Order: sequence, then C-alpha cells, then structure tokens
Amino acid sequence: TALFMVFVIAHSGVRIGRQTYLIDMATQETRAAYVALSNSIIGVILLIIGGISALVATQSTLLAVLLLSALALIGAVSAHRLDEIHFSKI
Repeated sequence: TALFMVFVIAHSGVRIGRQTYLIDMATQETRAAYVALSNSIIGVILLIIGGISALVATQSTLLAVLLLSALALIGAVSAHRLDEIHFSKI
C-alpha cells in the first residue's frame, strides 16, 4: 500500500506540473482548451498503458515493473528537455 501511495502522489505531481506548464504557456483564450485537451490525452494514454501493463503483469510482475519504470524514465527525460516557460502576470 505504501508503493501505491507513492504512485498516487507522483501522479498528482505530474498532473499539477503539466497543468502549470500549460497554464503558463497558454494565453487566457486558449488556457481552458489546452487543459481540457491535455486531460483527455492523458486519460487515453493511462487507459492504454494500464491495459498493456496489466497484460504484461499476467506474464511477469517484474517485467511489468520494469516496463513502467522505463516509461517513467522516458517521461522524466522528456520533461527535463521541455523549454522553460516564463510567465508574467499582466
């Protein structure tokens, strides 16, 4: 259960970070559309990855953990390479 709690906290951090990045990047007119679209895309990705990892977990739990760890590493590297957004309040 502790590992699940860590995953939930990490997922929440990713959502907040993604939305903050999008909010800083978007204009006032496009902000709602960007957040809505990103939430939809993330939902679809979570469903797909969840299904794939469930199938992999039926074969090997270790393999499923390695798959999800590799995806997390790819996500971390991708996030690190994002351009920094500078936001100034008007």
